[in-house]
Order: sequence, then C-alpha cells, then structure tokens
Amino acid sequence: MEERRYDIDWLRIFATYLLFPFHVSKVYDAFPDYPIRSLDLSMPLTYFTSFVHLWHMPLFFVLAGWSLYGSLSRRGARAVLRERVNRIFLPFLVGSATFCLVIGYFERVLMVRWIVANHLEASPAAASFHPQALAAGKDLTFLQYVPKFFTSLDYFSWSHLWFLIYLFTFTLLWFPLFRWLARRAGTMTFRRPWQLYLPIPALFLMQGILRIWWPGFQNLYNDWGNFAYYSTAMILGFLLASQPAIGEAIAREWRRAAVIGVIAGALCLWTISHRNDWADVPRHLCYHAFGTTAGYTLVIGLLGFARSHLNFRNRAQGYLAESALPVYIIHQAAIVIPGWAIMHLSLGLPLRFSLLLAVAPALCLATYHLLVRPFSLPRRLLGMKPLR
Repeated sequence: MEERRYDIDWLRIFATYLLFPFHVSKVYDAFPDYPIRSLDLSMPLTYFTSFVHLWHMPLFFVLAGWSLYGSLSRRGARAVLRERVNRIFLPFLVGSATFCLVIGYFERVLMVRWIVANHLEASPAAASFHPQALAAGKDLTFLQYVPKFFTSLDYFSWSHLWFLIYLFTFTLLWFPLFRWLARRAGTMTFRRPWQLYLPIPALFLMQGILRIWWPGFQNLYNDWGNFAYYSTAMILGFLLASQPAIGEAIAREWRRAAVIGVIAGALCLWTISHRNDWADVPRHLCYHAFGTTAGYTLVIGLLGFARSHLNFRNRAQGYLAESALPVYIIHQAAIVIPGWAIMHLSLGLPLRFSLLLAVAPALCLATYHLLVRPFSLPRRLLGMKPLR
C-alpha cells in the first residue's frame, strides 16, 4: 500500500483554515460578492482576497483529485462512488438545508434591506436573480423566508457549498476518465523542467475565453468558466497522485514556480488597481494571463514546499485533518451570523475585522468540537467517518 502523504493533509488543513481570514476579509472587500458587506471597505483587504482567490480554490480541487486517486486505488470504483455520496453529497444536502438556509436569509433578506436603505451596489450574485422579488422580500421574517428558500431560486442559496456539489458532479462526470488514468499510473516521464509549465497556455485560453460569458457565478448549470477551470484542476490533482514523475518534477522546480507565482500575482493585483484606466479587452486578457500563471505556479510552489517540509504527523495534524470537512461546512455561518452584528458596531474597521477574525474560528471550532465530533449522527451528516 502506498505510504500516506501527510503533506497533502497539511495542505488541506491550510486551505480550509485560510477560509477564516479570507472570508472575514470579504466582509470589507470592495468587490461586492459576499453574503454580508460592510459600508466601509478596505483596499488592502481587497488585494489580500484577490491574491488568495487566484490559487485557493484551484488548490482545493487539486487536493480533491489527489484524494480521489488514493480512494480509487484502495477501494475500487463502486466503493468510491458510495463514499462520495456519503462524504460529499449527503453533507451538501444537510449543509444547504441548515447552514445555507441561515446564510441565505442574511444574503437575500437582511442584506437586500441593507442595500436598499444605504443605496449600496447590489452583489453580482443578488443581481443575477430577480430584483423585484428580492426587494419584495426584504421585510420577510425568518419563518416567512424558510418556505421561499426551498421553493424559489430567488431566495435559495447553496453559498460556499457550491464546492461540494461541483466536486460531486466532477467525480461522476469524469469518473471514466479517472479510471482510465488510474490504469496508466506511473507511465509519465518528465525530462525537462519547463514541461511542468505546459498547462499554463491552455489554462489561460480557457480562462480568457470562457470568462467573457461566464465570469464565475457558481450555479452549476450556467457556469462554464468555473466548470472547465476547476475540472482541469481536479484532473491535474489526480495526475499528480498517479504519476510520481510529476511529483519529482515539482520537488525540483517548486522554488522557481513559487517566485514566478508571486511575480505574476503582483502583476495581477496591479491590473486590478488600474482596472478603471484600461479598456475591457486588454484588462481582461492581462488579468487572466497573470492570474492563471499565478494560480498554477503558486499551487506548484505550495505542493513542493509541503512535500519538502510538511510530510510529518503529530496530534494536532490528526485532529485538524479530521475537522477539515465539517469546519468547511460550518465556517461560513460562523462568520456571517456574528459578522452581521460586528460590522454594525461603532468601532474602527481594524477592530471589527480583528474581533470577527477571533470570534468566527472560536464559534466554528466550538460547534465542531462539542456538537459534531463526539456524536455519530452529526459526524455522518457532515461527512466524517463513524466513531470507532
């Protein structure tokens, strides 16, 4: 049996817990695409979230592809599909009907009321629905909102759990390809370091063309930019796990890739800072040229760094690795609910940001540790393995 790679677990932990500073920052982000949004915004936090956005979700899908290969190798096709239903689709349904129900009320009712009262720019997600229906529903109580959430797309939101339904869909859609790739494990060779960068032009074309029509609203049925890009990331992760030659190439090249990624990420942020000075076409092309390069090379850099320095296990790693999926499911509600109250406090932005960044992880981990981890039913509903 293949030796377990604890560096992959550490990367999954890192990606999951990075969601706290990332989404807390989104409350004060200049780009209005979060369930709640403060009146006062921060460009430094906007640059932080924009930089993380370049590589964060691609990393999640790469790690998911890696894990799928391990599961397929150990369990076989039928067992993997059953596992995906239990550990991805069931938590998606449960999380959508509980945590996303609450998040949706803040986004579709309280935030719309806030937007109307303060003449704010509506979020792109809200603008994609019928503004008349949202405006009519801005005075709904929570109990009045609940039936609308389950019966109307104007009010339904799967919020951050879009990742789970995309991951489940990709698994089913590409499963024949994954099985074919698994049968050819260990057949790839890399003779030159530059071969590691060959996917970048294709990824750029994918982003630069598809994002013109589908900029990134995660509704699954009409989101072909994300669909293609994240599908590719998951397939790359599967290849990385099944082809040791790729891992060896990354071990040799990750430092240079990380430097390229930081430079490309800085150039991408530069295009964002000058977004009002450029025509749409050159701005779009430059953003995705730099952004795609940064996203790919920074993921390579993180994979190489983790392999070199994080392939170890300790007690904290065991606890945090097991917590990753339930924390992912819970964390957004743990930010949105207290964040709504905190963003209205008469405090400076740094204090409100720091307070929410302290409260949200504490609330999320307390919920996980006290209400999920010790009990069989919550563990099953949130995708964890049963208690021994």
